[in-house]
Amino acid sequence: MVTKRVDTMLNGQVVLLENTRFHAEDLRNDSVFASQLAENADVFVNDAFGVMHRNQASVTGIVRHVKLALPGPLVCKEVHFLKEATERPARPFVVILGGAKVADKIGMIDALSQKADKIIIGGKMAFSFLAAKGVAVGSSETESGGLSEKELLDIEARAIERGVQFLLPIDQVVAESLESGVSTHVVPLDLDCCTQEKPCIEPGIYGGDVGPRTEKLFAAALEDAKTIFWNGPVVMSRRGVELALN
Repeated sequence: MVTKRVDTMLNGQVVLLENTRFHAEDLRNDSVFASQLAENADVFVNDAFGVMHRNQASVTGIVRHVKLALPGPLVCKEVHFLKEATERPARPFVVILGGAKVADKIGMIDALSQKADKIIIGGKMAFSFLAAKGVAVGSSETESGGLSEKELLDIEARAIERGVQFLLPIDQVVAESLESGVSTHVVPLDLDCCTQEKPCIEPGIYGGDVGPRTEKLFAAALEDAKTIFWNGPVVMSRRGVELALN
């Protein structure tokens, strides 16, 4: 159907396909699917910087089936600013890392900890580090990608050895579910007061937004920042963001 539509196109027209991620073949980087995506193309331009790390048919697989593959203008701009920010950052240089996939970001953390003055860990990633330190995180999702607790602790230790401030949440807004409208309260995330009898976040309880003490901690770390590198979602309330950026 796509080939038929392309064959009837006039100069200046564009054919827009549906999101390729609806297809399982794209997610598993199926070679046949990649070749089908490429069969009507001579040149592939990737201007989606946010997905370029994914080994998928529409990102990396298609490259093997076209005559020429190029980065788009947005990607070129992102790479330029990324290079400037990481190679010649104005200091203090603060790195904010979130999301869930710690294993995918070990290299990034190690590389940036050689350049950064401070590293802030938030989002789901923070729960993996907190759990490795012995802080009970209840039913909060952790995702270490197969890393051991020692490996996670070594990541933090290496950064601290380099003189980098390595900041994790010190309190958390928690609830019995992550649905909107549920009752919430704030708990400390401190190994000294986290016991088996009284865990910081109890089983069946989920961590959501960071707490007010963490907002102030992160805001203070960002207050004098001249360069901020931010990768991945970090759960932080609007008030916390305003504290940090105003």
